[in-house]
Amino acid sequence: MSTKEFALLELMLRRRGEALSRGQLLEGAWELGFESRSNLVDVYVRYLRDKKGDEVALHVLDSGPGLPEHFAARALDRFSRADGARSAVGAGLGLAIVDLIARGHGGRVELRARDGGGSDVAIVLPRSVNAPAAVHAEPRQLLRRT
Repeated sequence: MSTKEFALLELMLRRRGEALSRGQLLEGAWELGFESRSNLVDVYVRYLRDKKGDEVALHVLDSGPGLPEHFAARALDRFSRADGARSAVGAGLGLAIVDLIARGHGGRVELRARDGGGSDVAIVLPRSVNAPAAVHAEPRQLLRRT
C-alpha cells in the first residue's frame, strides 16, 4: 500500500458512515492467518469485561522473533520495521493500518511479547451496544496454521 493509498484509507475512516466494518476487520485478520508465509499464526476471539464496559478482543498470535522492547513504542507508526525485519518483505504498514482501523471503530491495538518468542497483537473493540450480553467462555482457537 502506497503512502497515498494509506492517506486515502485514513481519510475514509475519519468520515462517518464510510469506515470499514468490523466484519471486514475480522475478515482481514482471518486472511492474515492464511497469507503469512514466514510465521505460524493463530487467530482467536474472546470477550473482555472491565469496569468501562464490555469489549471484544481479536488476538493474532505468531511464533516469529517477536517485537523487540525498544521497538514497541513505534511499532504502530507508518513505515516502521524492527531491526531484524529489514531483510523481510513488507513496507512496515501492516500494524499502522490495523491501528488506524481499530481507532476508527473506537478501539485500540495492544502489543505483547509472548513467552517463548513471538508476538500477541490484540485488536480491542467496544462491544456493540445492541449485542446480546456476553457469555463467559474460554478463548477458542479459530485458526492455527501448521
